[in-house]
Amino acid sequence: MTANRTIAVFDLGGVLIDWNPRHLYRKLFDGDDSAMEHFLATVCTQSWNLQQDAGRSFADACAELKLVHPGKAELIDAWFPRYDEMLAGPISGTVDILAELRSRGVPLYALSNWSAETFPVARRRFEFLNWFRGVLLSGEVRLLKPDRSFFELFLDTFAIDPAQAVFIDDLGSNVEAASALGMHGIQFTDPPALRAELVRVGLIPDTWPMLQRIAQRFGELPQVQAVVLAGSRSAGANDLESDFDLYVYASTDIDVQFRRALMGQAAEIDNRFWEPGDEWSDPSTGARLDIMYRSPEWIEDRLDRSLARHEAAIGYSTCFWYNVLHSEALFDPRGWYRRLQDRARAPYPDGLRRAIVAKNWPILRRNQSSYRRQIQLALNRGDAVSVQHRVTALLAGYFDVWFAIERKAHPGEKRLLAHLPEPWALLVRAVLDAQPETLLTRIDALLDRLDARLREEGLASP
Repeated sequence: MTANRTIAVFDLGGVLIDWNPRHLYRKLFDGDDSAMEHFLATVCTQSWNLQQDAGRSFADACAELKLVHPGKAELIDAWFPRYDEMLAGPISGTVDILAELRSRGVPLYALSNWSAETFPVARRRFEFLNWFRGVLLSGEVRLLKPDRSFFELFLDTFAIDPAQAVFIDDLGSNVEAASALGMHGIQFTDPPALRAELVRVGLIPDTWPMLQRIAQRFGELPQVQAVVLAGSRSAGANDLESDFDLYVYASTDIDVQFRRALMGQAAEIDNRFWEPGDEWSDPSTGARLDIMYRSPEWIEDRLDRSLARHEAAIGYSTCFWYNVLHSEALFDPRGWYRRLQDRARAPYPDGLRRAIVAKNWPILRRNQSSYRRQIQLALNRGDAVSVQHRVTALLAGYFDVWFAIERKAHPGEKRLLAHLPEPWALLVRAVLDAQPETLLTRIDALLDRLDARLREEGLASP
């Protein structure tokens, strides 16, 4: 058993944030991956971008590169002003771990190869970047990982004892450099592996045996086909409870008395306000469990609605698809859930994309009974509750359309702004912060941009 560590140091891109220039350039190359890869291998290369991470300005970098590749000037010039489009969103499982560490009072720091010019884009977009006690960027100090001096400057700046620190990075060379200084290096591959290693070094409690025990007990019942772990274990609130969502897939109802015996008298059993479920806190780890019960046929039909029948809803059309994709099977003896996930990895259907737009876009502003019209009427009569209700509905429809445009399954209600490029997120924030006298103007600005994007994609008429 390794000595316990008390401080966590994170890399950012590739660990907490899904950064990749392909997210932008795939659009600019109209889906021609071969041409895009050639451009990124010969023009805007990884080594070229690393020089900006080391402090060179994008103005100088782009000017020099256009002299060498004048025929690619427009593509080169897109890198800096459209940098936000390279940030696909948070790596949710790792952000959940970061939030759990934060809730337990673990000191958090970040050490990243990142340009000082582009980092403000990420900081405005990702609220969790404000959770760190300290952040040191390569672009600010003109040093790069895995340079030993960069690590030494970081440790000195924040007075960190390397023997107390864990360092998490997706690149092995950076992990080796941190380890050479006495930090416990962890090469990031995926959130479950990271969680297991943080348990091993004592930064978070080992909840896995408890989850496995619960899954095993349910698995002893003949009607249970699978038990899976999903959801966010923490929304970042400053408490000591970590939320786990367990889904039990069973062909028939599970006896309430069995559930009571499994979880004890303190549990809330058979809540039916939303999905049928139980809520329980494990006294040994402090983990809070939401256990929900579904039939296999029900979730198969939800997946069929998206992938086969291309049926849209009013908001949140593809949340169950996302839920299947981002769950982890704890009990799946016959491989039913694995096969369900294999099916869920299908490409985003164009028919579904168009169906979501057709169902949600007109009621944002175009129809006489649109949300915008209802908000206007509510403002006129001074009905603040109705305004709030309709703005919420408008944003639900807006996000459903936006994820359809991007061909992404809808992740649900948490941290939605983190999934938007900065210009889009700013427009949403402007609506949320609006006073009654500016609300309609800000809604129109938000929807004007959405309309333009739909026309660009051939999904809406002028």
